[in-house]
Amino acid sequence: MPGQGSRFEVELPLGVVEGEPVLVQAGALSLPDGLYEPQAFTVLMIDDHSVEQLVLRGMLLRLGYRIRTADSDEAAIALLRTEAVDVVMLDGQLPAADLAVRALALRGAADALLLAVVAGLQGAEREQCREAGVAGFVERPARFDDVQAALQRLLANRVGQQTASA
Repeated sequence: MPGQGSRFEVELPLGVVEGEPVLVQAGALSLPDGLYEPQAFTVLMIDDHSVEQLVLRGMLLRLGYRIRTADSDEAAIALLRTEAVDVVMLDGQLPAADLAVRALALRGAADALLLAVVAGLQGAEREQCREAGVAGFVERPARFDDVQAALQRLLANRVGQQTASA
């Protein structure tokens, strides 16, 4: 009813990580002692649509990441065999099954985190992609804040895990 409001309950499965804590601040993740510095990470964008590639590239440049681009999976795999990349941002305008196949091929080429830019991929479809190695999603059309948060979350978790195991 109008004026009544709503109540939501959220359950989050959280694990315990040894070592330095990851600090969570108002929607952004940061690590102690400046361990998360965007300029220290390389993002490979795979997108065959030049306008979308330019928009995402602009966002990544503004955030401070080093950027590589590829217009096909084959070009990306060739690049991954010769260069170290931290995150592969892939265009997810495909059915979930095709996106999962792409993710498996890319995971086989490098130990990079996969971030899919998708539209309307939900539930079982996202789970299928996660099982294939997609570590995170950004909803299309990609917004600056969403791209920033997704990359920070993925890279902060990876850096946090590496710091904890060192």
